[in-house]
Parts: sequence; C-alpha cells; structure tokens
Amino acid sequence: MKTEFFTQMDGICSTNSSRVMVLATTNCPWSLDPAVLRRLEKRLYIPLPDQSARKEQFTLILTQVGDVDGVDVNELAELTDGFSCADIQVLCREAAMGPMRRLLGQGSGLDPARIEALRSQGKTLLSQVCVKHKCINVVYST
Repeated sequence: MKTEFFTQMDGICSTNSSRVMVLATTNCPWSLDPAVLRRLEKRLYIPLPDQSARKEQFTLILTQVGDVDGVDVNELAELTDGFSCADIQVLCREAAMGPMRRLLGQGSGLDPARIEALRSQGKTLLSQVCVKHKCINVVYST
C-alpha cells in the first residue's frame, strides 16, 4: 500500500498542473514514514480540543438531543480530557441510543418498526437521555 501511495504522490508532483492539492490526516503523526513526510511539505498540527472546546461541543450536540437530565457539560468537558471531537460525538451518540436500547431490551416485544409507527402517531415511548445511560455514566465513573 505504501508503494502505491508513493507512486501516486510522485505522479501528482510530476504533472504540469499546479492545481492539485493533497490533504492528508492522521491520528498518529509520530508514526509517519520519513518518506511520506518528505512528500508532504506543509504540515499543520491541530491539537485535541481543550476543556472550553469540549464544553462547547457537548453543548451543541446535547441541545440537538433535547433536554438531557442531570448532565453537567462543565463536568463532562473536564472528565473527557484527551478525547478528540470524534470521540465526543461517539460518546453522545451512544448515550442518545440509551433510551432505545433500554426500551428494546425490556422484553416489550417491540421492534424498531413498531416503535417508529407509534412515534409517528404521536405516542412517545422513549425516556430522556440521562446520566444513568451507559456511555455518559462511563465518563462519570472514570
């Protein structure tokens, strides 16, 4: 794979067009091959979000979920030091699925299609996302 990457990069550099931009990202910049680094002349390091940025991201995501019971975004931002933005999104997505998992796991005999049909009729079966849901609880218990 690395050989193919180098071949393609060398092909891009040898063309007469100066309108080609290669954008590459990695979560492990320290493990890049020196030959790759030579081909990527300009490098930008974007650090993990600080506490303020994590708080803002939690606020934005959780307001889309709706009223979230018992969740302190300041505490979540503090507890998620070292999390990337993608990690925070996954955490919130998993927590938002907590009520659905609980509903389906109660032996209620409801399948997702039946739940959707009830929801479209205005019958809400799902509870609010709260701290006791697995993913948010994991962050609080670390």
